[in-house]
Amino acid sequence: MNIFNVIVEQQSATVMSHYEALPREVKGYESEQVLENAFIHQLTTQGYERVNITTEAALIANLREQLCQLNGLTLSNSEWKRLFEQQSRIVSILDTLEATIANLEQQLIHRQKQYEYYRNKLLTFE
Repeated sequence: MNIFNVIVEQQSATVMSHYEALPREVKGYESEQVLENAFIHQLTTQGYERVNITTEAALIANLREQLCQLNGLTLSNSEWKRLFEQQSRIVSILDTLEATIANLEQQLIHRQKQYEYYRNKLLTFE
């Protein structure tokens, strides 16, 4: 039973003309597992493939496979290693930058409070 009409279907997106959500009965609190299972079911009915990944190595292998498929290329083991190490360095730099920005934001808040304190002291005539 089709509940939508596909207008355009590409690898990265699908455009539908009409979609009616299937009614579902909510019986109060839904656990995270129930919500996750419903989400996985929804994705598989939309054509996504469920992949069971249980280790970090399997996750990295799947990442490599998906990147190669999406970009239409094949990476040798040495190319993949170099790419993955470079990405790890970039992530590390971005994490450091994010921590520095958070620290600077806290310093800015502190300096603003100091400024307000001393401004009030200077402008209060007692």
